Amino acid sequence: MKHFKLFITAVMLLIVCTIAYASFIPSSLTFDAPLSDLTKPVSTTDGVPLIINQQIEKYLIYYKTSARKWMRVILTRATLYSDIIRTVFKEEGLPEELTYLPIIESAYSASVTSYAGASGMWQFMPETGRYYGLSCNWWVDERRDLRKSTRAAAKFLKDLYRQFDDWYLALAAYNAGPGRVRRAMKETGSSDFWTIARTDDALPEQTKNYVAKYVAALIIVRHQKQYNFTNIVSVKPFEFDTITVSDATALSVIAACCETNIEALYDCNPELLQWATPPQYPDYEVKIPKGTREAFLKNYAAIPETNRITYREHIVQSGDSIWEMAKTYNVPQDEIILLNNIKDPRLVQLHQRLIIPIQGLDNAKKIDALLHDTAKNTPQP
Repeated sequence: MKHFKLFITAVMLLIVCTIAYASFIPSSLTFDAPLSDLTKPVSTTDGVPLIINQQIEKYLIYYKTSARKWMRVILTRATLYSDIIRTVFKEEGLPEELTYLPIIESAYSASVTSYAGASGMWQFMPETGRYYGLSCNWWVDERRDLRKSTRAAAKFLKDLYRQFDDWYLALAAYNAGPGRVRRAMKETGSSDFWTIARTDDALPEQTKNYVAKYVAALIIVRHQKQYNFTNIVSVKPFEFDTITVSDATALSVIAACCETNIEALYDCNPELLQWATPPQYPDYEVKIPKGTREAFLKNYAAIPETNRITYREHIVQSGDSIWEMAKTYNVPQDEIILLNNIKDPRLVQLHQRLIIPIQGLDNAKKIDALLHDTAKNTPQP
């Protein structure tokens, strides 16, 4: 992981900018000319059919020339994650070709976010991610979790294929939404993607290009020697151990117990957005660098439970004060002020989110029970 991180740093800005805004094709490669009615087959599998038409060929030329260095980097990044993606897709019964969809979605980056708010390797919008079981809140964004988002993407792609019974249409729907594709089919009277793509305004240009980009990228993956993409550097596949923590736990503590640094934890867990695991998630699973599990178990067990610091989130309500919060949570006022960088304790704002440090898991459970009973017995307006 460490040597790969050094290898990729020099090109990360290029990749993030390129994929996040989905606009890496220069204006000179716009497609004003109509697509040829003839397509040249490359190969046919049980999955995504590979063809070459005018639009796809222009992307092939682009990948071979202007974007050549970029494509070589992405093919290397693919070796880091493809094994995990391939395993999930095989379990879900999806074609292996879809393993390479992140080439155009995110360049295999879990941390990239588009201008529209799509995030993660599979570029889920928040609503779609939640529909497929991905949590997205202040603490955690599971769209950035490799395994969970890949499973969600597989289910989404399967649902789209069930609707359209055609991978080109399913991929267009992944990009533009199934409703937009159904409208395009109705407007054109066609169920052939390339026929629809030739019709002005039937689909967004981004979606027409999306399918062509993917097919061109897949052709290069399948025929690297033919397109002179030889000697692609392979890196060791992404591997990790897992541990569970019973309550919100600072990542610095987990890193120390693993005898590693916090950056390594963030590399393994890009879905974690704050400095700790989310509160009140029982048995939260954390990915840790491969080979550090035994060290974690030994070192974490040595920390007395009464000394373990956990956290709770408190949303400021009308009438709340730092003094009252400190009393409720049995924690010094100064710790609340310091942790939340509060400059004037008298000016906490209504609905402000505060993090409360609590010492001892038993103490945290008692406070949870007390707050639950208080809320239960408080009359609702």
